[in-house]
This record gives sequence, structure tokens and C-alpha cells, in this order.
Amino acid sequence: MKPNWRRAFVMGYRRARRKARAELSSIADEIEALQEDFHEIELELHRDRALDEAIVERTTTDLLHEALTIFRSEPIAGRNSPRKA
Repeated sequence: MKPNWRRAFVMGYRRARRKARAELSSIADEIEALQEDFHEIELELHRDRALDEAIVERTTTDLLHEALTIFRSEPIAGRNSPRKA
């Protein structure tokens, strides 16, 4: 009985396709997991950035308010300021 090389070739080809399909499925699962991780990191970064912006805005507002309070309470030296005797 002669070896059937066509049958062996087809069996090898099918085996390789099954293996490649399984490997691609595994890679797709890994990519999906990485995308989920990336999305979580992106959300965390967005929250941190928003928090930083809020802190800077509040600090700036407080500093401006304090500066305006000091500025308004002190007389401005000029023509209309009372003269020292």
C-alpha cells in the first residue's frame, strides 16, 4: 500500500488551520483584556486630571479673592489719597 501524500497533506493543513484559529482566538482574547485595562487606566487618568483641574481652579479662585480683598481694603496712593501730615 502506497502512502497517500495528498491525504497526509490535507490532514496537516487542517490541523494547522485549527491550531492557527485557536491561536488567533487566544490573541483576540488577550487584545480584548488589554483594551479593558487601557480603558480603566484612561478613566482613572481622566478622573485624576479633573481632580487636579478642580484643585487648581479652587486655589486660584481663593488666591484671587484674597488678593482682591487686600487690594480693596488698602487705599491706593495717588491724588485722591489722604495726605500725611
